[in-house]
Amino acid sequence: MWNTQEVDEPDIGDSAVALVSMVNGDSTSTVQFDPAGIAIVLEGDIVLRDISRLADAFLLMFGLKATSTQIAV
Repeated sequence: MWNTQEVDEPDIGDSAVALVSMVNGDSTSTVQFDPAGIAIVLEGDIVLRDISRLADAFLLMFGLKATSTQIAV
């Protein structure tokens, strides 16, 4: 999770696959049930961002991961 008002991009250099919640404003909670958006990280790069629903982000992440492994083979 990263606060978009504090930094523009999170430190994701060591992340192979991740879903990152973006929050706006002052957030003291570590669990965000209503993030400003969700970003998909593959191999240290944000490949999609501003996804509004967690379920959509999971589906897109698995689709991208499956596609990337088929291309690499």
